[in-house]
Amino acid sequence: MTVTYTIEARDLRAFRAYARLKTLQGRRTRITTAILFLLIAVLFAMMAAVETFTQRLVYFLLTIGIFYLLSGVLSWIYIRVVEWKMLTPEKQRGLLGEHSITLENDAIIEHTSVDENKRNWEGVFKIIAHNDYIYIFLTPQLAHVIPRRAFSSPDLAESFFQKACELHSKAVSG
Repeated sequence: MTVTYTIEARDLRAFRAYARLKTLQGRRTRITTAILFLLIAVLFAMMAAVETFTQRLVYFLLTIGIFYLLSGVLSWIYIRVVEWKMLTPEKQRGLLGEHSITLENDAIIEHTSVDENKRNWEGVFKIIAHNDYIYIFLTPQLAHVIPRRAFSSPDLAESFFQKACELHSKAVSG
């Protein structure tokens, strides 16, 4: 079973958002950031020139709010600048552009204009269907991103997903 599709910058943004919210590494990063912000806010609240507990609590809450707001804005700006500079077809010839994924009994094969990769099913980390994408994770942080728009119908996308899951589970279990 083979599917051919074009990866665009929006597909990579969708994968990055998925990885940030759903993967173990993404959760660890969010938790670490939250703890760091809390510790800094506590430090600022303790050093503030205020007298009462209520004033310190208000100062703490304001500090947390400002940290999250600033980090969100700066992160959004940084990501957009990096994408604008880096996610161009000229700089990412093997990443952006046309891809072809073939599911074989023993492996998954990816063809691009610059490369061909073959990965045995035992080497596939996991397979996820999420919203408008099918992700075939090769490692916890790296995946083939297959947009559902590549299929002529939702049934074909589901069939592809089920076939990939079947081949993967057969290879892993036996």
